[in-house]
Amino acid sequence: MKITEEKLNELPENTAIMAGMSMMDNIEWQTADVTMIGDNYSNLNSEIMRRALKLMIKQCKQGHKIW
Repeated sequence: MKITEEKLNELPENTAIMAGMSMMDNIEWQTADVTMIGDNYSNLNSEIMRRALKLMIKQCKQGHKIW
C-alpha cells in the first residue's frame, strides 16, 4: 500500500473512531455499577474519557509508551 497524504489523514481518523468506541465500551463496563442514570451517567463517562485522553497525551509527550 502506498501511503499518500490522503491515506495519512484517513488512517488516524479511523483509528481514533475505533479507539474511542473501544474506550467508551471499557468505561461503561467499569462504571456499570454506578448509581447514575441518563445525562448524569453519560456526562460521567464523557468526563472519564476526557481525563483518560488527557493522561494519554501527557504520557506520550513524556515519551512513555502506553500501548
